[in-house]
Formats: sequence, C-alpha cells, structure tokens
Amino acid sequence: MEKTISFDHPQITATTTWKFGKQRFPTKVKAVRYFSLAGLATHADNWFTGVLKNGSTVISSIFDTDTTGAAITAATTADGALEAAPDTTLAAGDELSLVATMGGTATLPYGRVEVDLEVL
Repeated sequence: MEKTISFDHPQITATTTWKFGKQRFPTKVKAVRYFSLAGLATHADNWFTGVLKNGSTVISSIFDTDTTGAAITAATTADGALEAAPDTTLAAGDELSLVATMGGTATLPYGRVEVDLEVL
C-alpha cells in the first residue's frame, strides 16, 4: 500500500525545524517533492537549505539556494534527492522532520513538502 503525506510550512526568516508524519507502520520513503508559489534565488551569503530527516538521519535533500545549489522556482514542483537505503526506511513510531537552515538574512517563502511512502 502506498500513501502520500504533506506538510505546509509558513514563511520563515530563521533556521527552523518542523516535525510531522509520525508513522503508525514500518514504511519506506519512495519520493519527496517541494512546491512554493514564490521563488527564492541563489545567493552566496543569504540562502536556505532544506532536508527531510528521520531523527538525525537525512532522508532527502530537498533544496539548497546557496550558489552551489539551485534557485527555488516559483509555482514549480521540484523533486528532492533521496539518500540510499536503508536511510529511507522508517520504523513504526518514527517521525519525519523538515529542517530549513538559513545562511545570512534570507526569507524562505511558504511552501509544501510531499512525501510518498510505501507501507512495508
């Protein structure tokens, strides 16, 4: 069985972590997507990175607006890069978190993370 969970985050101007999606059953993350109506350009000094985590384990790198990454394009869905198994496998009781880390003085516009899961 597969399911999709989503999380809408507000606009932020500081490093922030949100927890969501506590798992009732063992699952495997199959895909991660990110969408924002407003974009965010790349910048060497003012940027955000976003990762999906299970505890301290990174499951997916979602966005990175530092000059080594890519801009968030307005009104466009972007796929997150999944880590290798077993990092994408979740146990019952595990809770996902979206971690948005800021460099400089950037503003991350509100956005949505969607996670496709397969129940094991």
